[in-house]
Amino acid sequence: MLAGIYTLVLGWRMKCTRGLAFTAVFLMMGLPQGTAFHYNDWRGIVPLHSTKADVERLLGPPPPRPKDGTRLYTPGPASSHYFFENEDVQIVYMTDELAERTGCSAFPVDMVIGILVTLKNHPPLHDLGIDKNKFVTHDPSEPPNLGFLAYVDNKDGVSICTGAGKVWEILYYGQARDRQVCPNFNGDPTESCMVRVGD
Repeated sequence: MLAGIYTLVLGWRMKCTRGLAFTAVFLMMGLPQGTAFHYNDWRGIVPLHSTKADVERLLGPPPPRPKDGTRLYTPGPASSHYFFENEDVQIVYMTDELAERTGCSAFPVDMVIGILVTLKNHPPLHDLGIDKNKFVTHDPSEPPNLGFLAYVDNKDGVSICTGAGKVWEILYYGQARDRQVCPNFNGDPTESCMVRVGD
């Protein structure tokens, strides 16, 4: 399933100190401070169960893309973007084109296949109250040893990306028991936190 999500989410570049920039595969995701972390859903939206209709009942139709150039993406049937005070959210949907490309027809069109939330407050990881024993940890950066750590729970279908101990992104991509009906849709979950640093 991840392979499908990867191809739909726009990469982005963020200027860092001392002229560095890094490119992430996903929009940075997270939770506002004081919000409880859930392993399987975001605000009651559950990947591989919820649909676009469910999303719009909860959040309304997605707003138009801002005209100030601060957010670069192309609106379309493959995803919806929502902007909140503490977080920006991208919700990715199944499409006919993705079903054909991945050979997966088990998930209907407009089913939520991934949720990406851009965190604005960047709380410390411990504020999420996660059980670290549920996660596999690895360094997702190229080059390594730059202070980035990824926490992946492939059973529950969630990846948490951190930098300098702060949560930068969370990806919800569906529980393993739901993903197994379409094995060709799976990819390497460690890629969800990939960070490349260069001049």
